[in-house]
Amino acid sequence: MTIGFDSGSFKDPDGRVFRSGPHVFRTVTPAALDRFERLQQEGLLTALASRGWLMPTTVEPAAAFGLDPDAFGARVLRQDAVPVVSYGYEWTFSMLQDAALVTLDTLQAALERDVVLKDAPSFNILFEGTCPRLVDVLSLEPYQPGTLWAGYTQFCRSFLAPLLITAHTGAAFQPLVRAHLGELPLTEAARLLGWRRALRRGVATHVLLQSRLEQNFGQCTDDVKRATAPARYPKTVFLNTVQRMRRLVASLGAPTSSAWTGYSDCNSYSGEDRAEKARFVERVLTDVHPGVVIDLGCNTGEYSRLALRCAGHVIAVDGDAGSVDALYRAERGSTRLTPLVSDLHNPTPAQGWELRERASLLARLKGDFVLALALVHHLRISAGVPLDAVVAFLVDRAPEGIMEWVDRQDPMVQQMLRLRPDVYDDYTWSRFEQALASRAEICAIAGNERATRRLCHYKVSGRTSTRR
Repeated sequence: MTIGFDSGSFKDPDGRVFRSGPHVFRTVTPAALDRFERLQQEGLLTALASRGWLMPTTVEPAAAFGLDPDAFGARVLRQDAVPVVSYGYEWTFSMLQDAALVTLDTLQAALERDVVLKDAPSFNILFEGTCPRLVDVLSLEPYQPGTLWAGYTQFCRSFLAPLLITAHTGAAFQPLVRAHLGELPLTEAARLLGWRRALRRGVATHVLLQSRLEQNFGQCTDDVKRATAPARYPKTVFLNTVQRMRRLVASLGAPTSSAWTGYSDCNSYSGEDRAEKARFVERVLTDVHPGVVIDLGCNTGEYSRLALRCAGHVIAVDGDAGSVDALYRAERGSTRLTPLVSDLHNPTPAQGWELRERASLLARLKGDFVLALALVHHLRISAGVPLDAVVAFLVDRAPEGIMEWVDRQDPMVQQMLRLRPDVYDDYTWSRFEQALASRAEICAIAGNERATRRLCHYKVSGRTSTRR
């Protein structure tokens, strides 16, 4: 059995992450295993998992899962895999906020048992549906009395600064964090927030001051170990600081609407047409009963929720953060729906060391069935992608799906064409049907030549899900 380690886990000296079947495993050094088992015996890990903050983790003999003990160690840590791994720059404001709160809640509960989180990157949190879980159990280690929180500035870079920027400027944090591989430098955050926002709660203390300290620290010649040596910092002060940060994070808000959040109520479908569309989609999904549905261009999730009636899990993707945030807030607590923010014309690329440290979204986005409703015309006309390439892209996402065709006579397409020269000669039903039929079997079509919108159920013969 050939198993590759996760290329993003090389930074952790305590263990490497790899996946085998439906489980995620982590190798573990003897010292880290001893620390883990001590925390397990003391009940901390069970307490954190019971509150939904920590991904349940067990110690298993490697050989029991067909793993070579010489390569992976006699014992490994095991967790269940989430349907899709996502990164902080693919989350909405509320998702990042909830992930920050789980990090702080975990830290506070751990501190009460003399344990601390040694670091705080957003990559340590994975979403099981809409539920954020801490997955890096090895980041929990014994608290040394009198020490500062080593993960504080990383928490500010990964969570607090991006949240403050969106809350106080309205700017989207996702492209900023993506550009810096998950952590926004505080000097950049300070520049964006500026001193005129210094009186806003948390800005001066956690961004402007820390930015100055980071700059000054980089210019000094003090030994790093001496600069980070234990200080007289009582645990009560530590706990109070964590509680204040939690209240700050919880108090932040962001714009809750955008140009697209009301799209499902103002499109060109009549009431009956809309009902027939829903019946067609539900009928196909009921017959197929897919494990994982990928809803591309999900908007506020009308069809994502419909798909949940028939599928095991739904991954809902849209480029409009406001729409996805509305879906996330409506589905909080669900482990069966994962919302993500990504522009399909410019999805998250592979990033980091050798462009392998963080996988691209398309490499992580795997499913059994794809919904592409009211999407083709946006990719062809707004993004300018040739129609044949749009169809190929969508067919490649899963072995089966429903694709919606919106004719150029449709009011929504007409509105789009008023904003740009009509250079889309390939945007015709016959070209679309030909492109789809050349790659898949068209199983059923809802609508006729008089309709401006048609739904195509298609299947790629002989191809199975990329999840298997």
